[in-house]
Amino acid sequence: MKKFFLCISLLFLLSCEMSVTTEMYITDIINFTKNKNKQEELFLNCSIDFEISSEDEYNKNPEKYINILNNAFLDVKDPVIKNRDLSTYLSAKGKISFLKDIQKAQDIEKSLIYLTYDEDDKYIKVYFNIETDKYQQLNYTIKENTYQDIKMKDFNICIDLQNDRQEPCEITVYSSYVNNEPILYNKTFQIKKRENLNIFLSNIFKDYSMLNGKECFIKILKSEKKNK
Repeated sequence: MKKFFLCISLLFLLSCEMSVTTEMYITDIINFTKNKNKQEELFLNCSIDFEISSEDEYNKNPEKYINILNNAFLDVKDPVIKNRDLSTYLSAKGKISFLKDIQKAQDIEKSLIYLTYDEDDKYIKVYFNIETDKYQQLNYTIKENTYQDIKMKDFNICIDLQNDRQEPCEITVYSSYVNNEPILYNKTFQIKKRENLNIFLSNIFKDYSMLNGKECFIKILKSEKKNK
């Protein structure tokens, strides 16, 4: 019986679920693609919620749990334990990378999930990427503690896209839930000034990105004035 409870404790030392929410501003994206800031990398703030078995387990070795987040994200800080819906979470602030040219940025340290873009005369396409080495490292750590693999479906990824421009903006979103509306393939939205789209990536989108390394999740129409 003692061995049984020991096995149960080990299996639930960590829970294979993580939520990441980040804010993106249209002006930041456009300025970044125009190379106004001369940067090769933009850092996006994010909040991280990592489900764990209990606060007691966390208090036994907080450094171990914090290191899991540090190895997956950039500039992790302000860790705090939260309880909601009968579950316990290690919550923290961090950053994810937004890169200009992935070929030139091979030596840049990237977060577990990060963004890249390409563009033409009319559109900016933003891609969701997975850093394979960090994913494998995270998977190894969790498997070492829970004997389970972590899957992309265990990551809840939300992007709060804000239109902070002085004009409406046309955004096409791919395979996501947008403001709780399921989008099977893609849908184009007209976002008014100061409005936002809450984009929750679908499981099939995340699995496809894992298989291929990256996939486009939004397409931004450039200023209509320039396209005329």
